[in-house]
Amino acid sequence: MRKTKNILSVTLALIMALSTLLVGTSAITANAATKPVKVTLKSTVYRSDATVTLGWAAASGASGYQIAKKRITDKGYTYLTATGTSYNDKKIIPGTIYYYQVRSIYKSGKTTTYGAWSNTKSITTLYRPTVTGLTYFDNQPLIIDWNRIKGVSHYKLAFKRSTDKVWNYRNVKSTYYNVPNATRGARYYVQVCPMNGKIAGQWSVVNSKMIGLNFYKPTITSVDIADCEDDCIQINWTFPFKCDGCEIYVKKATDDSWDSLRNYGDSFDGDGSEELDMDFWGIEPGNTYYFQVRAIMDDFRNFAFSNFSNVYSFYVPYAQ
Repeated sequence: MRKTKNILSVTLALIMALSTLLVGTSAITANAATKPVKVTLKSTVYRSDATVTLGWAAASGASGYQIAKKRITDKGYTYLTATGTSYNDKKIIPGTIYYYQVRSIYKSGKTTTYGAWSNTKSITTLYRPTVTGLTYFDNQPLIIDWNRIKGVSHYKLAFKRSTDKVWNYRNVKSTYYNVPNATRGARYYVQVCPMNGKIAGQWSVVNSKMIGLNFYKPTITSVDIADCEDDCIQINWTFPFKCDGCEIYVKKATDDSWDSLRNYGDSFDGDGSEELDMDFWGIEPGNTYYFQVRAIMDDFRNFAFSNFSNVYSFYVPYAQ
């Protein structure tokens, strides 16, 4: 009887040991099934507050992420951690190039494993400048201004006329440049790039300005009664450049002063046309009226005007 009890005890112990072994094997299998995922670093953005923002795709099952960071002059990486799929790096020195990588982190008890490192992205910490002014006075240089950028050694300026096939480049240490002997009546295009030694930032948006607008004047080609809902006078003119709007002046032959209509925002390219409501402008049939027009350009909210066109006289007939 005692022998039987001993056999039962040994059997029970073996069963319990086998059960424990099977459970442990199952846990190992489950951990092995959680394979670290390689993530993709999607974006690096440098902001004006000297912060680099990183973004990447989520890795399934990851408990966090590790970021590797270094400057172009560093020999090794420094490491940062993040819980989500983005990170704002505020410890940035302007005027250099940073390299970033990211990888997923997996934790199981006291064990930590990592996914493979992502692709590497670089970013230049020179913020993009903005051209703030294009100023021209007759027979003076074209003055180009832009905002100051932190971390620069100088700026690379590019400018050209609309008729030029290539850009003109200048290295400038200040935030302005005077283009000597600027061509009146030509449209200039300008952009600026911040530099720190050989490290280049982003080019600014290309800005343009037609200088010496008063070197030209429109030509009124015809004035006639328009086919519109109310009685209208239609004025047609030509001008060699695309402009942002026009100013039309009208007066009766017996008047001393002109009335003006500014039609800003209705741009024209080469040919201009405008209809004047006769009732609104008090144009009376049976009288002769004079018309003239000039072009408007709006650069950085600074209006420039062409010379006035020829004065065109028109007798307004009575309605048939």
